[in-house]
Amino acid sequence: MIRCCSFLIALFIPLMAQAQLFTELAETLFDVRPDFDGTEVVLIGTIQTSIARDDIELRVEMKGPPIAANMFKNESVGGIWMQTAEGRITIPSLLIHSHNIPNPNQGKLIQKFSQNISQPIPSDALEALVAQLQERDQLRSLPAGIHWRSGTLFKTRLPIPSTAPMGSYSITTEAYHDGELLGTHQLTFELGRGGIERGLFLLANEHGWLYGILGVVLAAFVGLGTAALANRR
Repeated sequence: MIRCCSFLIALFIPLMAQAQLFTELAETLFDVRPDFDGTEVVLIGTIQTSIARDDIELRVEMKGPPIAANMFKNESVGGIWMQTAEGRITIPSLLIHSHNIPNPNQGKLIQKFSQNISQPIPSDALEALVAQLQERDQLRSLPAGIHWRSGTLFKTRLPIPSTAPMGSYSITTEAYHDGELLGTHQLTFELGRGGIERGLFLLANEHGWLYGILGVVLAAFVGLGTAALANRR
Protein backbone atom coordinates (compact mmCIF):
# COMPACT_ATOMS: atom_id res chain seq x y z
CA MET A 1 0.00 0.00 0.00
CA ILE A 2 2.85 2.38 0.90
CA ARG A 3 4.58 1.65 -2.40
CA CYS A 4 1.34 2.31 -4.28
CA CYS A 5 0.88 5.70 -2.57
CA SER A 6 4.48 6.66 -3.31
CA PHE A 7 3.97 5.81 -6.98
CA LEU A 8 0.81 7.93 -7.15
CA ILE A 9 2.59 10.88 -5.51
CA ALA A 10 5.45 10.59 -7.99
CA LEU A 11 2.96 10.75 -10.86
CA PHE A 12 1.10 13.67 -9.33
CA ILE A 13 4.12 15.94 -8.81
CA PRO A 14 4.92 16.38 -12.56
CA LEU A 15 1.26 17.14 -13.23
CA MET A 16 1.35 19.90 -10.60
CA ALA A 17 4.40 21.39 -12.29
CA GLN A 18 2.59 21.89 -15.59
CA ALA A 19 1.07 25.27 -16.47
CA GLN A 20 -1.39 26.69 -18.97
CA LEU A 21 0.33 29.40 -21.00
CA PHE A 22 -1.54 31.64 -23.43
CA THR A 23 -0.34 34.63 -25.47
CA GLU A 24 -1.87 37.08 -27.92
CA LEU A 25 -0.61 39.84 -30.23
CA ALA A 26 -2.01 43.33 -30.47
CA GLU A 27 -1.57 43.09 -34.27
CA THR A 28 -0.92 40.20 -36.64
CA LEU A 29 -0.22 42.16 -39.85
CA PHE A 30 2.34 44.95 -40.03
CA ASP A 31 2.30 47.15 -43.11
CA VAL A 32 5.64 47.96 -44.72
CA ARG A 33 5.72 51.19 -46.74
CA PRO A 34 8.60 52.89 -48.58
CA ASP A 35 9.30 55.06 -45.50
CA PHE A 36 9.25 52.08 -43.09
CA ASP A 37 11.69 52.77 -40.25
CA GLY A 38 10.86 49.83 -38.01
CA THR A 39 8.03 48.91 -35.67
CA GLU A 40 7.40 46.85 -32.56
CA VAL A 41 5.30 43.82 -31.72
CA VAL A 42 3.29 43.97 -28.50
CA LEU A 43 2.69 40.57 -26.90
CA ILE A 44 0.40 40.01 -23.92
CA GLY A 45 0.16 36.70 -22.12
CA THR A 46 -1.03 34.90 -19.03
CA ILE A 47 0.03 31.77 -17.21
CA GLN A 48 -2.11 29.63 -14.92
CA THR A 49 -0.06 27.68 -12.41
CA SER A 50 0.22 27.10 -8.68
CA ILE A 51 3.83 28.35 -8.76
CA ALA A 52 4.46 31.91 -7.59
CA ARG A 53 5.16 34.22 -10.51
CA ASP A 54 8.42 35.42 -8.93
CA ASP A 55 9.70 31.84 -9.30
CA ILE A 56 8.83 31.65 -13.01
CA GLU A 57 11.29 32.49 -15.76
CA LEU A 58 9.70 33.67 -19.00
CA ARG A 59 11.38 33.78 -22.38
CA VAL A 60 9.86 35.10 -25.61
CA GLU A 61 11.62 34.33 -28.89
CA MET A 62 10.82 36.16 -32.12
CA LYS A 63 12.26 34.55 -35.25
CA GLY A 64 12.17 35.98 -38.76
CA PRO A 65 11.89 34.18 -42.10
CA PRO A 66 15.00 32.35 -43.35
CA ILE A 67 17.30 34.16 -45.76
CA ALA A 68 20.24 33.03 -47.89
CA ALA A 69 23.77 34.14 -47.05
CA ASN A 70 26.82 33.76 -49.27
CA MET A 71 29.93 32.30 -47.66
CA PHE A 72 33.42 33.38 -48.72
CA LYS A 73 36.92 32.32 -47.78
CA ASN A 74 40.31 33.97 -48.18
CA GLU A 75 42.80 32.06 -50.28
CA SER A 76 46.02 32.83 -52.11
CA VAL A 77 45.73 32.82 -55.91
CA GLY A 78 49.07 33.40 -57.63
CA GLY A 79 50.46 35.05 -54.53
CA ILE A 80 47.49 37.39 -54.24
CA TRP A 81 44.96 36.96 -51.44
CA MET A 82 41.40 36.94 -52.75
CA GLN A 83 37.93 36.16 -51.45
CA THR A 84 36.37 33.20 -53.22
CA ALA A 85 32.82 31.93 -52.93
CA GLU A 86 32.49 28.88 -50.72
CA GLY A 87 28.74 28.27 -50.91
CA ARG A 88 25.40 29.47 -49.59
CA ILE A 89 23.69 28.82 -46.31
CA THR A 90 20.29 29.65 -44.85
CA ILE A 91 20.10 31.64 -41.63
CA PRO A 92 17.32 33.26 -39.59
CA SER A 93 16.87 36.83 -40.76
CA LEU A 94 16.02 37.93 -37.23
CA LEU A 95 16.25 36.37 -33.77
CA ILE A 96 15.30 38.27 -30.64
CA HIS A 97 14.98 36.91 -27.10
CA SER A 98 13.10 38.81 -24.41
CA HIS A 99 13.32 37.78 -20.74
CA ASN A 100 11.74 38.65 -17.43
CA ILE A 101 15.09 38.28 -15.63
CA PRO A 102 17.81 40.96 -15.61
CA ASN A 103 20.78 38.71 -16.42
CA PRO A 104 19.85 35.99 -18.93
CA ASN A 105 22.42 33.65 -20.42
CA GLN A 106 23.53 35.50 -23.58
CA GLY A 107 25.14 32.34 -24.92
CA LYS A 108 21.74 30.72 -25.43
CA LEU A 109 20.85 33.30 -28.07
CA ILE A 110 24.00 32.57 -30.08
CA GLN A 111 23.47 28.84 -29.60
CA LYS A 112 19.89 29.07 -30.85
CA PHE A 113 21.02 31.10 -33.84
CA SER A 114 23.69 28.55 -34.79
CA GLN A 115 21.17 25.72 -34.44
CA ASN A 116 18.95 27.40 -37.05
CA ILE A 117 21.71 27.66 -39.66
CA SER A 118 21.19 25.19 -42.50
CA GLN A 119 24.64 23.62 -42.08
CA PRO A 120 27.60 23.83 -39.68
CA ILE A 121 30.01 26.70 -40.33
CA PRO A 122 33.44 27.60 -38.89
CA SER A 123 33.50 29.58 -35.65
CA ASP A 124 35.01 32.66 -37.31
CA ALA A 125 32.22 32.69 -39.91
CA LEU A 126 29.63 32.37 -37.13
CA GLU A 127 31.19 35.28 -35.26
CA ALA A 128 31.09 37.41 -38.42
CA LEU A 129 27.41 36.63 -39.02
CA VAL A 130 26.54 37.32 -35.39
CA ALA A 131 28.38 40.66 -35.46
CA GLN A 132 26.68 41.71 -38.69
CA LEU A 133 23.18 40.88 -37.45
CA GLN A 134 23.80 42.48 -34.07
CA GLU A 135 24.95 45.67 -35.77
CA ARG A 136 21.65 45.74 -37.68
CA ASP A 137 19.61 44.96 -34.51
CA GLN A 138 18.44 41.68 -36.05
CA LEU A 139 20.06 39.57 -33.34
CA ARG A 140 19.66 40.76 -29.79
CA SER A 141 18.67 39.86 -26.25
CA LEU A 142 16.36 42.01 -24.12
CA PRO A 143 17.08 41.51 -20.40
CA ALA A 144 14.11 42.37 -18.17
CA GLY A 145 12.08 42.95 -21.33
CA ILE A 146 9.03 41.04 -20.05
CA HIS A 147 7.03 42.79 -17.34
CA TRP A 148 4.46 41.28 -15.01
CA ARG A 149 1.13 43.09 -14.87
CA SER A 150 -1.73 42.37 -12.48
CA GLY A 151 -1.90 38.78 -11.31
CA THR A 152 -0.42 36.38 -13.84
CA LEU A 153 -0.60 38.75 -16.82
CA PHE A 154 2.65 39.72 -18.53
CA LYS A 155 3.61 41.96 -21.44
CA THR A 156 6.60 42.55 -23.69
CA ARG A 157 7.48 44.76 -26.63
CA LEU A 158 9.62 43.22 -29.37
CA PRO A 159 11.37 45.71 -31.70
CA ILE A 160 11.53 45.07 -35.43
CA PRO A 161 14.27 47.12 -37.15
CA SER A 162 13.87 48.71 -40.56
CA THR A 163 16.36 46.16 -41.95
CA ALA A 164 14.07 43.21 -41.19
CA PRO A 165 12.77 41.46 -44.35
CA MET A 166 9.13 40.93 -45.20
CA GLY A 167 7.61 37.54 -44.55
CA SER A 168 6.18 35.32 -41.81
CA TYR A 169 7.52 35.68 -38.29
CA SER A 170 7.03 33.32 -35.36
CA ILE A 171 6.88 34.14 -31.67
CA THR A 172 7.40 31.37 -29.13
CA THR A 173 6.80 31.95 -25.43
CA GLU A 174 8.22 29.54 -22.85
CA ALA A 175 7.84 29.40 -19.07
CA TYR A 176 10.39 27.69 -16.80
CA HIS A 177 10.66 26.81 -13.12
CA ASP A 178 14.00 25.66 -11.74
CA GLY A 179 15.14 24.93 -15.30
CA GLU A 180 12.10 22.76 -16.08
CA LEU A 181 9.75 23.72 -18.90
CA LEU A 182 6.27 24.53 -17.59
CA GLY A 183 4.53 25.42 -20.83
CA THR A 184 4.91 26.93 -24.28
CA HIS A 185 2.76 28.86 -26.75
CA GLN A 186 3.44 29.95 -30.33
CA LEU A 187 2.02 32.68 -32.56
CA THR A 188 2.76 33.99 -36.05
CA PHE A 189 2.39 37.34 -37.77
CA GLU A 190 3.12 38.86 -41.17
CA LEU A 191 5.43 41.73 -42.01
CA GLY A 192 4.58 42.95 -45.50
CA ARG A 193 2.80 45.38 -47.74
CA GLY A 194 -0.84 46.20 -47.09
CA GLY A 195 -3.79 47.04 -49.29
CA ILE A 196 -3.27 47.11 -53.06
CA GLU A 197 0.51 47.04 -52.65
CA ARG A 198 0.27 43.80 -50.67
CA GLY A 199 -1.94 42.23 -53.35
CA LEU A 200 0.50 43.18 -56.11
CA PHE A 201 3.45 41.97 -54.03
CA LEU A 202 1.86 38.56 -53.41
CA LEU A 203 0.84 38.30 -57.07
CA ALA A 204 4.37 39.04 -58.24
CA ASN A 205 5.92 36.52 -55.84
CA GLU A 206 3.40 33.69 -56.04
CA HIS A 207 2.18 34.06 -59.65
CA GLY A 208 4.97 35.80 -61.49
CA TRP A 209 3.75 34.73 -64.94
CA LEU A 210 0.31 36.25 -64.34
CA TYR A 211 1.86 39.43 -62.95
CA GLY A 212 3.97 39.70 -66.11
CA ILE A 213 0.96 39.26 -68.40
CA LEU A 214 -1.02 41.90 -66.50
CA GLY A 215 1.94 44.26 -66.79
CA VAL A 216 2.09 43.80 -70.56
CA VAL A 217 -1.69 44.27 -70.93
CA LEU A 218 -1.63 47.41 -68.77
CA ALA A 219 1.27 48.83 -70.78
CA ALA A 220 -0.65 48.15 -74.00
CA PHE A 221 -3.76 49.96 -72.71
CA VAL A 222 -1.67 52.92 -71.59
CA GLY A 223 -0.02 53.05 -75.02
CA LEU A 224 -3.37 52.91 -76.83
CA GLY A 225 -4.80 55.62 -74.58
CA THR A 226 -1.82 57.88 -75.22
CA ALA A 227 -2.10 57.33 -78.98
CA ALA A 228 -5.83 58.12 -78.91
CA LEU A 229 -5.23 61.39 -77.09
CA ALA A 230 -2.49 62.34 -79.54
CA ASN A 231 -4.79 61.70 -82.54
CA ARG A 232 -7.52 63.90 -81.07
CA ARG A 233 -5.08 66.76 -80.87
